[in-house]
This record gives sequence, C-alpha cells and structure tokens, in this order.
Amino acid sequence: MRGTVRFLLAVFFLGLPGVTLAQELPDAERWFINDYAPLWSGDMPANLEKLKQIYADEIVSHHADGAVTRDSQQSWLVEPMQGWLAEGWLGSTLISVNVQPINATTVAFSAEWRDDYEGGGTERACGWYLADAMNGGWMITEYADRPCSL
Repeated sequence: MRGTVRFLLAVFFLGLPGVTLAQELPDAERWFINDYAPLWSGDMPANLEKLKQIYADEIVSHHADGAVTRDSQQSWLVEPMQGWLAEGWLGSTLISVNVQPINATTVAFSAEWRDDYEGGGTERACGWYLADAMNGGWMITEYADRPCSL
C-alpha cells in the first residue's frame, strides 16, 4: 500500500517519465511563425537540415481523393524539395496561419504560403499540418493540401 501511495505521489508531483507537460512546450503559434515558417525561405540546403529536425521520421499524408499514406521523411520532404529547387522554386513566405489546439500535446495548423520562383513568378499554396509534442518541442507528423481561401 505504501509503495502505491508513493508511486501516485511521484506521478502527481513529477509526472510520468517521457510525458511532456504543455507548460514546457513552446507556444504553438509563435513556434510556427518564428521557428518553422522561416525555414521555408533563404538558404534552402541549410534549412533542409533544420526542417528534418522538425518533421517526424514518418509523415502521414491525407490526400484529396481520401487516400492516406505514410511516407518516410526522405521521400516526403527531402526528395520533393530537391525537385522543387531544380524546377526554379526559391522558397515560401508565410501569409497566414490559423492555430487549433487539439489537446495539450497536439496542435493543428492551417497555413497559407506564397511560393516564389526564379523569374519573379509566385503562387499561393495552402496546407494543414498536425504537430505533436516530441522531445520537448513540436514535431510535424501529418499533412494535407487544402484549398486556399479566396
């Protein structure tokens, strides 16, 4: 009985091992705007290394046709970015983001971006992201393209 009481008191005061408390996490909106979004412009090869620290090893994608796929970070992020750069994509600038907390350790983001291309061309792109608390911070685990608002 004493062991059970000690365990419960330890869990109450110290938390379970491996569980991140919401108070320890960076503010989700500030994280997205100040830490994540800037990595989509500038020195993309250097930023790619930083982005790899923000994306989970496996990303779940929700497709417009209803299909759901699980892809490695390499095939979902690294290889496509190399193709975009080869096609003249220079980077993206965040236009707006809507943050929806799901619970203390999961947040959804709906973002609108301006993609910039060589020669001055631009394009709008919109996406939905799900980020989970991992390793003391936010990590993107799911993604879906979404229509941009008019």
